[in-house]
Amino acid sequence: RHQLQSARKEQAQLTRELAVLTERLRVRDALLAQRLRSAYKYRSVSYLTLVAGARSVQELSSRSYVLGRIVKTDRELLDEVRKAQQAVAQAKARKDAVVRRVSGLERDLNTQAKELKETQEEKREVLKDIARERALYERQLAELEAESRAIARRLRALMESGAGRARAERPWSGRFIRPVEGR
Repeated sequence: RHQLQSARKEQAQLTRELAVLTERLRVRDALLAQRLRSAYKYRSVSYLTLVAGARSVQELSSRSYVLGRIVKTDRELLDEVRKAQQAVAQAKARKDAVVRRVSGLERDLNTQAKELKETQEEKREVLKDIARERALYERQLAELEAESRAIARRLRALMESGAGRARAERPWSGRFIRPVEGR
């Protein structure tokens, strides 16, 4: 259960991180799209035309510098877009792994809960069986005790009668061993 909570927290954190990275990628994509539209729109002006159209060495140097900065900025923007795409892909992969882990943990937790429920049901059934057997044994014990009391009453009645006392006073005779003296 603790692992599941931990994985869900990690999943929420990765979802937030993915949202930030996706937004960053969207912004970079928008800048790149804008830059590509501008390049397409003004394609009639080539870099060679700009450099060749310079009237002085200073203007040529200035134009070369500006073009170098534009190319460098475009390259950096492309690199940032690629890095953002990679970061989003990695974040999605991590999130997918966590989602699979959460799913597995939930499945395990559900399986354990089902097994626990089955075990509890089995335990309830066993306890019912034990209670039924106990009730049966208690009934049988009560019957045996009642029978024992009835036998004891009959023996007492027999011993209190004249024939019973006469039999008890007569010496033991027979082929068997005499029973143990009673009280």
